[in-house]
Amino acid sequence: MPLVTVSAQSGQVNATWSLPVPPAHVWDGIASPKRLHLWLGELIEGKIAPGSTFAVDHGQGAICRSTVEIYEPGTELAYSWKFSDEPYSRLAWRIETEGTGSLLSMEHSGLGDLADSYRDGWLAHLIYLEGQLLNLPLPMPMLMTVASTITAASQGAASDQSSNDDGATR
Repeated sequence: MPLVTVSAQSGQVNATWSLPVPPAHVWDGIASPKRLHLWLGELIEGKIAPGSTFAVDHGQGAICRSTVEIYEPGTELAYSWKFSDEPYSRLAWRIETEGTGSLLSMEHSGLGDLADSYRDGWLAHLIYLEGQLLNLPLPMPMLMTVASTITAASQGAASDQSSNDDGATR
């Protein structure tokens, strides 16, 4: 399974994903406008480059504005993350070599009470990112359905865990 770890606590989401592609390919996936629309949204302004600003349209008028803070090709990318109806937050990506593939770590901080909902959304986006990296892009109109399914599954797992008297996970 490509998901290594995921957590949502203290107002931030952390996820680590194992990918069977080299770091340069992962970098292209997270930083190239040619690939961004296949897993995150449409780059509508600017570019992802050192110190630059950019905007991504996530559909239905949801536009995120960002400023690149760290740009280390092939290893690290960080930028601000701001939707008009949300507080400022920060998204950071780190790419490491893992065998013949890559380990992608993501930290989205400054989310406050939004961390749980962002966790499920990021899991959906990371599934889509992996699909495009493997040249198996998933249909973007299904992204919110995938995120909703992840939310329902995680809520069901939490409910199962809390109702289990002996503490075992089923």
